[in-house]
Amino acid sequence: MKEAVSALKEYQVILTRISFLEKELAHVPPEIKKLETAWQALTSQIEKYKSEQVELEQKCHKADVSLELEEQKSVKFEGDLSEVTNDKEYNAVLREIDTAKKEIGKYKELIKTSRAKINEIDVEIAEHVTKSEEAKAEFEKELNVYRTSQKAYTKELKELKKESQIVKETIPRGLLSKFNRIAERRNNVGLAFCQDSICKSCNVRVRHHIVEQLKMRDKVFQCESCRRILFYVEVEENK
Repeated sequence: MKEAVSALKEYQVILTRISFLEKELAHVPPEIKKLETAWQALTSQIEKYKSEQVELEQKCHKADVSLELEEQKSVKFEGDLSEVTNDKEYNAVLREIDTAKKEIGKYKELIKTSRAKINEIDVEIAEHVTKSEEAKAEFEKELNVYRTSQKAYTKELKELKKESQIVKETIPRGLLSKFNRIAERRNNVGLAFCQDSICKSCNVRVRHHIVEQLKMRDKVFQCESCRRILFYVEVEENK
């Protein structure tokens, strides 16, 4: 059991270091995060411009359809003028023609304005695409420089993961299962150091007779407070 408990302690130490390294490697410094945010903001604005263009294109299409209908009405009313038999009918047709022409003018202006806006957005999109590409390149450059500086961490992480598998194989299945169950509930820490009769994970005092048995390392005990598996260490051992 001494070997098993010692292996479990070594396994926990490795897992703790792995967790630290993974967090460090996943961390992005604020200055680099700022570059990423700027790039993402430009990308988001491009998508907004494209959505606006789609809406304008739809508006133009509807206006085109309505314009065609009004132009057909105007042509029909123009033809009706030759068929009227009195002034009242003549004036009524003229009013219809005038209304149709006003609608034609309105739709033409709407189409003209929308097309002009679409062209303006095209220019904005082109400018933002250029800025976005530049921002992305700057972000990736700085991120790569940062990641390169972390190569030592990456190498250490790879080696520790291999080592953790080797150590894991030396731990009895039952003890490892208990450790894993505790770790799942306790922020991935299933083993706690007992030093000076104190559980260093929850700062609760461990009873004297348990401490004495922990020193022999021939039996597994759990902290009565945090329920982690206890491992007795002298001051110089707890590193």
